[in-house]
Parts: sequence; structure tokens; C-alpha cells
Amino acid sequence: METYLVPNKLLTSADNTISEKKKVFLSAVALMIASVGLAQDNYSGVLQVGVDNESEVTQLGYYNGSGVIQGGIENESYVDQDGDENLSGVVQLGEGNYSEVNQEGESNFSEVYQLGANNESQVTQDEENSGWFGGNNNSGVLQVGADNFSEVYQTGRGYNNSGVIQLGADNSSDVLQKGKAFIDYNKNVLYLKKIKKRKKMICLRIKCY
Repeated sequence: METYLVPNKLLTSADNTISEKKKVFLSAVALMIASVGLAQDNYSGVLQVGVDNESEVTQLGYYNGSGVIQGGIENESYVDQDGDENLSGVVQLGEGNYSEVNQEGESNFSEVYQLGANNESQVTQDEENSGWFGGNNNSGVLQVGADNFSEVYQTGRGYNNSGVIQLGADNSSDVLQKGKAFIDYNKNVLYLKKIKKRKKMICLRIKCY
């Protein structure tokens, strides 16, 4: 297995696309669990069709959302969310597919689609003890075929974006991203003194306008 260090990019057009995908996903999950009629801080929906499929969802915090759809035989999905406003979507169709999503912090977003047999995806999004500056990681994984493997690890101060697409058989991908939000982007200045020649500063979270 090869390991690649993927550079972080914060592009307006990409952010807009991710924002729209989050809205669509959030609506889909809300519709999935609407029939349950529960009022709670976190929400989860699971739909499984087939034989011996397994799903486990753990949610700690507020306003986390998880949606899992599995169809086929012996597919496994595990979602662990610890924080606030994390979103996870998993779709697995086929046989023996495995997905694991671990989200820690705030406003992480993950989508996993696996179609075929014996594909495996592992997504970890955390803050690496960087506190308030973590989170806001975005990951998308699409694997179609058999025996494909993908691992995505996003950490640091957040604002990492990753997309993995693998088609065929026996493909392997390993993505490591370690963001440095307040260093990489001039708008994130909570650790900096007031910028010279800037009279007015309005700060929201870690962004200043």
C-alpha cells in the first residue's frame, strides 16, 4: 500500500458544491427517519435489504446526522460520531462490503458509496487535539468493483477536502491530510494580533470578515 500526502485547497467553487451536497444529504436523511417521529439532538436512519447485513451507529454530541443504506449479502457499516454537526452517508450494494466512518469534532462531512463485492472503506476525521480549530473536513469515496481498498485520514486544524474514485478490482488508495487552517488561510486570524491598517474586524468562529 502506498501513502500519499495530499495538499489542501480551499476553493470557492468547491466549497459551494460541498455545501449543496450537504444540504441534499441532510434532506435525504431527514426523509429517511421522518416516519419514526422522534425529536432528538442527533438523527440516524438505517435501511437494509438482503441477508446478514450489519449496521452500527454511535452518536455523541449534538445535531449529528447519519444515513446508511445496505442491499445484498453480509455488508457491514460502522459509524461513530463524537462532536457536533457531523454528517455521514453510507451506501453499500453487493456482497461483503465493509465501511467504517469515525468523525470527531465539528462539521465533518463524509460520503461512502461501494458497489460490488469485498470493497473496504475507512474514513477518519478528527482534530488531533487541536481543539477549536479542528473539523470542517470533507471526504467522498466511490468504489465500484471487487476487492478495492480506500483509507482516508483527515486531521490537524481541519478544512481538508478529499475525493477518491476507484473502478475495477484490487485497487488501493491511502490519503493523509493534515490541515493548518489558521496558517494556510489569511482569514483565520484568531491567533494573530489585529492586522495592521485594518480598522474593523468581525469574527465568526475562526473566520474574520
